[in-house]
Formats: sequence, structure tokens, C-alpha cells
Amino acid sequence: MTYGFSPGLPMDFINCTMRAPWGFLRNTDDRYGVKVVAEEAGGFLDWQVVPETYSWPELFPRLKAMGFTKLRELRQFVRGLHNAIEETNYDLNEVAHLCQKFIGPGADSEMTKEEAKKWKSARELQKLNAPDKSAILTQLDVGKLKEFAKNFMEDGHEMCNVWLQQDVIDPQQVAFNLSLRRFRKANPWLRENLSNLDRFNRISTDAQTVFYGLRTAPTDKDQMSKQQVAMVAHMGGDPLTITLGDWLQIDLEEWKVVISSPNIQLENMAESLPQSFELKDAQALLLERR
Repeated sequence: MTYGFSPGLPMDFINCTMRAPWGFLRNTDDRYGVKVVAEEAGGFLDWQVVPETYSWPELFPRLKAMGFTKLRELRQFVRGLHNAIEETNYDLNEVAHLCQKFIGPGADSEMTKEEAKKWKSARELQKLNAPDKSAILTQLDVGKLKEFAKNFMEDGHEMCNVWLQQDVIDPQQVAFNLSLRRFRKANPWLRENLSNLDRFNRISTDAQTVFYGLRTAPTDKDQMSKQQVAMVAHMGGDPLTITLGDWLQIDLEEWKVVISSPNIQLENMAESLPQSFELKDAQALLLERR
């Protein structure tokens, strides 16, 4: 939809197209660095990092040197840190105090355990009090929190290098991305805004969302024929039966599929598109008039 149909490309995100990890990383902010990391690290560690990746010697060297050698422990610490920042309105001194109190030497006392019930952050931080917990967790003052934030940003930046993924990238996905870029370059008229004669519609239900449309290239008055493209893209939800000819009032015999999502398998699609077919989440077709 974006490359083969839409007028604009707001951002070409190479990490997504290369299936590489990514995050919002900022390593120059001493004042809000801990807050930025606490807000970003949870999702980053849960969605972009797996234990096998974290164990690579080349990755996360700074955090490991600090003592954060276990991904499970690091994830749990970040959850508690995020809550502590919210509860203290980002008072770093108070955040450090909560860390020291609920993970430090006196964390196992009955009085501390009782007080922990009043703090959401404390309940998360106290989960770190296992017999094999890392020593760094008992040394968290303001300076250590800032050091942690800077190291996380630097390590995360290195992990997001797309070239680390080149040995595991899917060749079929790469070919698909390249075909879209070439199609876009060969059809500069797609940059123009849609005209009143173009179509861009949406089917949106509680079960799924599908976009589809038809565009015609602007031409001079002397030209006899006009280039046309049609598109249908399943954006999410349950599968849906597509009847593109009916939706766009076109004869599919006059159209050919120029690009399709790598995971689409339709019989005789190269010769002619069926009058009805099923699309699933993240599947799309781009057609061109013969």
C-alpha cells in the first residue's frame, strides 16, 4: 500500500524492512536518560531480545560488565524501575532510595516486606531478591542508575545494527522489498495526490481491516491510454474473502498481479486473478492494468 499506491513515504525504516531490532535510543541526555531508558527498555527487552541473543559475547558488553548478566533479572529490574519513576514523579534520589530499600541488604526484613505492599515498584523490585541475585542490584545509587541508562543506550545502539541480521534475513522477503522499491522508482507518478477519479476505500469491522484502491496515472490530452494500478491490503484481524473486481468495478481479466506478499499462494495468480480469494493479516496484492 505504501510503496505501490500511496502518494507519500513519510519514513523508510530500514530496521523494520530488514527484520532487525530497533528502539528509541538517546545517549546524550544525562538529565532524563534514566527516564527514557525505563520507558523504552521494557518493550525493547521483551520484544527485541531473547536469551540466546543476550548471551552473545559481542552484545550488551557494558551492561554485563556492570553485573547485569541475566536477561530475566534485567527485565524484572526495568519493570520495577519504570514503576518507581512513575511513583516518584522522576525523583532520581527517591528512585535510588526505593531500589536500595527493597533490593538492598535489609530487603528481606518483615518490616520492609510489609512496606513493599504500598508500592507497586517495590512489589516488582522485591521479586529480584533471589539467592543468586546479582551484586549490582544492591549498589544502585543515582550515579549507578545514570551509568546503567548510558550503558543500555550504547549497547542497544550496537545491537540494532542491521548488518548483524544479514545471515538470518529471509531472501524471499528481501526480494519482495526490492521489487517494491523498483516499482516505486519506475512509477514516479505515484507521488501525485489522488484525483477525484481515484479510489481509496476501507473495510473495517470488529474482526478485520482491509484497504483497497484504484489509481490512474495523469496523462496529457494526446495520450490514448492511461496506466492504472490497483491494490488490496489486509491490515489486521481475521481472514477475509476478497472480491476486488466487484469492489472496484473492474474486469480482472484485464489486470495482472505485479507484486504480491511473499506468503500469498493463489493458483494461477500469474495468469489471472480469481474473482474471489482470501487474504490474511499482513497479506497484500498490487495489480497493474494490462
